[in-house]
Amino acid sequence: MKYAFIKNMRLIYPLPVMCRVLSVSKSGYYAWLIRPPSKRKIEEARLSLEIKLAHCQVFFNLDKIPYFCKSSSVSKPVNCFCSQ
Repeated sequence: MKYAFIKNMRLIYPLPVMCRVLSVSKSGYYAWLIRPPSKRKIEEARLSLEIKLAHCQVFFNLDKIPYFCKSSSVSKPVNCFCSQ
């Protein structure tokens, strides 16, 4: 959370000041920037896409998945259980 806030505000406030105020290190922030997304973030993004596709199909009565969705990681329906 703190690192995301720093990333959003880095053009407004100096990095050293924000790191000092939020009690984080600059090296920790830079490490966070290059860290790949976690498995949970990837799964949340996939689930969000599936929910949006289902909503579009129900809301617009679509029989087929739109072309732009076919190129995504969701190519066929899957059993998905959500608990958070």
